[in-house]
Amino acid sequence: MLKQLFTLCIFTVVFSGKAQSVEPVQSNAASVNEPEIIFQEGNTLEKAAEQWTPEQKKEFADVFFIERGKFTVPKEPIVLKSFKGGK
Repeated sequence: MLKQLFTLCIFTVVFSGKAQSVEPVQSNAASVNEPEIIFQEGNTLEKAAEQWTPEQKKEFADVFFIERGKFTVPKEPIVLKSFKGGK
């Protein structure tokens, strides 16, 4: 379940960034591979998340899983304290 939520979160972040773009969509050969690249990056992040401690998983969920209607734009950059030190 956590893997699915994490993957969903990554796809949401990636696609929400694409949705805000105002540049016109241009068809080219590079755009054909884009979904595959996103899928590979999601798999890489999912494998990394398997190594996280319970504290890291909780912090990630608390920061990035937002209830509907409770979204606020952070005033400072997001810093995940339990991830400092190489993880």
